[in-house]
Amino acid sequence: MYAAGHTGGVASSDDVEVLEQSRERWQPGGWGQFVIAAMIIALVIGVVADRRARQTETAALNECSAALEASVASALAPVRAMANYVRPTRDGSEPPLSLELDALVSDEAAAALPRLADAELACDSVRVWPHHQSLADRKQVCMDRLAHAERYLDDISRDGATYFRSSENLQALPPC
Repeated sequence: MYAAGHTGGVASSDDVEVLEQSRERWQPGGWGQFVIAAMIIALVIGVVADRRARQTETAALNECSAALEASVASALAPVRAMANYVRPTRDGSEPPLSLELDALVSDEAAAALPRLADAELACDSVRVWPHHQSLADRKQVCMDRLAHAERYLDDISRDGATYFRSSENLQALPPC
């Protein structure tokens, strides 16, 4: 009825020795426990540091985005105002007059370009950890939007007629 070597519920010395060996094998000693505890602590610290870095990066990108939108709006406002002011006279006027009116728009665009510098500094100074890809992508969208606004104003500053020929709409670009 019992298997060979079974002593009816009492462990033999061989069984006890096997249990003792397995217990020693699976229970880490003092150094093993210390290493495991240190690894757990390092992991928790890493997770907390990563979360704080992500929050800091997000806040910095929010500031960058706000500075960018304010700078672009501030830079474009006088250019649009001048273009709207000269448009009724410019439309249908002869080239000498239209060139002078285009120059007024060009001058406003040239004066507006430096207003984007603060946004560039705010956005360029944002540092993002390489593994925070979504934040790195967001920063890139901000930098692309800024570069596009700079090119747009630069084109207008060289030739004010660009404003009237262009179908550019900086508001159509994705916000960052």
